[in-house]
Amino acid sequence: MAVKYGGKFVDSFLKAFGFLQTHFRAHNDIILQVVKELKKATRTIQTLCSEAKGSKRTMITCKIPATKRSIERFLFHVKALLHNTSNRETFWMGVLYLKQLTVFE
Repeated sequence: MAVKYGGKFVDSFLKAFGFLQTHFRAHNDIILQVVKELKKATRTIQTLCSEAKGSKRTMITCKIPATKRSIERFLFHVKALLHNTSNRETFWMGVLYLKQLTVFE
């Protein structure tokens, strides 16, 4: 369920991302906190995707590509937001086990 609906939730969040970009300068601390909390959830979803692939659970693996695309779009939206608002030092990306994972400091 987390894999199936997690990607849809991230997509819903991305629909409101323009609003967050508009109000980032006035409320950057709150918006950064929301993004950090969502990042924790996406990290959990990423782990579940890896576990499902490892155990070859076909009911879940067919939903993984769409979910990962949603998480990747989220990553790029956040990166663009922080780049455009001169908060480049807030963003850090790391690579673990040849899979793209992100961590916010």
